[in-house]
Amino acid sequence: MNSATLVWVECRIALGYIVLRYFTEGQAMLTHDKTQVSLRVPNEMLQEFELVARALDRDRTWLMLRAFRQYLDAEGAEIIQEAEGLESLDRGEGVDFDEVLGKADAIISSARKREIRRLG
Repeated sequence: MNSATLVWVECRIALGYIVLRYFTEGQAMLTHDKTQVSLRVPNEMLQEFELVARALDRDRTWLMLRAFRQYLDAEGAEIIQEAEGLESLDRGEGVDFDEVLGKADAIISSARKREIRRLG
């Protein structure tokens, strides 16, 4: 999902599956497009979601979407960043490591020489 604001979600549970349908702000207002996602969830996990949702006075959908968002903002974001970096390298947009080390050595050497001159 892109960065559009999530404004409506429907969650149904049938035969051990969770079915999520969500609408972004633009979709809900303009086209009413929706995407349905199905996944199998262990009964114990589903019960835990229900307990936490009740404790927070929220529905399971809110809680599950929050869990998805937290994953995507943390580990998921790292995976996406690494994948984009690999794609960049595949396009030849990388810099040779030895070249980077050479520039770093030159900067350090120059700084040391300035420090020696300063101290006299």
